Amino acid sequence: MRSSGANYEEAKGASSKADFTNKVRISLKEMRESNS
Repeated sequence: MRSSGANYEEAKGASSKADFTNKVRISLKEMRESNS
């Protein structure tokens, strides 16, 4: 599994909406970077 996928899995277990949003942003950023 790519790190972005692992980050998304971690986001699903976030303790708050803000935490979820932050973790999804990190996941999206890593996906963009891996495609560059």
